[in-house]
Amino acid sequence: MRNLRAEIAQMERTAETYRADWRLRERLPALRDELRAARARLADLLAQREAAAERVRLDWRRWLVIGLQLAAILVAQLAAVLAINRLFASGPRTRERASELRSRADGVTVREHAELFANAPEQPAEIPREPAPEPRSRANDTDPKQALRAYARRHGLRTQRQVADHLGVAPSTLSEWANGKPVAAETSEHIHRKLNGGSR
Repeated sequence: MRNLRAEIAQMERTAETYRADWRLRERLPALRDELRAARARLADLLAQREAAAERVRLDWRRWLVIGLQLAAILVAQLAAVLAINRLFASGPRTRERASELRSRADGVTVREHAELFANAPEQPAEIPREPAPEPRSRANDTDPKQALRAYARRHGLRTQRQVADHLGVAPSTLSEWANGKPVAAETSEHIHRKLNGGSR
């Protein structure tokens, strides 16, 4: 492009010289043709340079878009990892929920389960066996849930199913008895005898 510009400038000076000398004017048409051809080549080179610059700009924009897409993918992956970590961190709550569902499957509502074992220890512990208790007063007969809680503490039991298995009755039957619902007389007597220290 520099060479063409220099050549065009030289042709323009030569054309001025030809116009000034009447003896050289007959050469002007040929010189003008050469000048037009040189200017056309210069215009082509300028167009090619502009097209190359546009391609560079488009490449830059393309890479910018690709970079933004990669950043979005990385953010999405990070969010997924954090969500998985939060799910694993909520494991204890999931185990508590599973325990509640098992209690409901035994025919006992979660509220009854909580009332029955409100004072039960959260972690299993080595509970020393107390000496055989004296026969319990009839006061516990009027508060069956209190009697069941005391029995569970004495024997280190944590769930209603464990208490029911220890007493040798079905969990649903024990729930009905604890809530004052009518049960078979011999079943009620059996539960009373076990709670008051009778042999299994």
